[in-house]
Amino acid sequence: MVSKSIQAKTGRGSPWVSLFQFLLFWSASIVLIARVFRIGNELDTIDWLFSLLFHLSLIPSVAVDYLLKPIPFARFLKAVNKAQSAHEQRTSEGKADRFFGFKADKRTYRVPVEPIHALESDGDYTHLYLEDRSYMLLGSLKGHLTELEDVLLRVHRSHAVNLAHLEYMEGNFLRIGGCDIPIGAIYREEIKERIK
Repeated sequence: MVSKSIQAKTGRGSPWVSLFQFLLFWSASIVLIARVFRIGNELDTIDWLFSLLFHLSLIPSVAVDYLLKPIPFARFLKAVNKAQSAHEQRTSEGKADRFFGFKADKRTYRVPVEPIHALESDGDYTHLYLEDRSYMLLGSLKGHLTELEDVLLRVHRSHAVNLAHLEYMEGNFLRIGGCDIPIGAIYREEIKERIK
């Protein structure tokens, strides 16, 4: 009954056909949008696309309405610009304002992640090495790496380093910030791959 009323109203088939056409149209558009606006990867493109749909106010009635009501170009362009600026703001905030918080010496510190050179395990403690100072943190290396896994790479069972500060690799050692850091055999291939 419902499909007949929609078919009579729209002149098209069932709402499932419209939904399928909609999904097919937008999934094909993801690749096109990623190339035109030079958005990083498919997940960023999907995020950008849903932001665009939200700004166009199409989310609640997307399945049938996109075929029935064409969108004026001015409204579409405004929504595209708004979605693109929202996406750029979200991605830039995540990179620029990244901090690592920890307790050391009865104080709570908050340091940017970029100047972190390395972490070194020492039993129940972890040494944090920055460009000009170091701290002793309570907790395991593995625990701290969960917070910094996108910045630091584990190179030994007791060491993790920031490859952005790598000077060179020689034999089984990495030179970072004037210190030689050993490389574990199981981490060697991943390190070589990341250095390339």
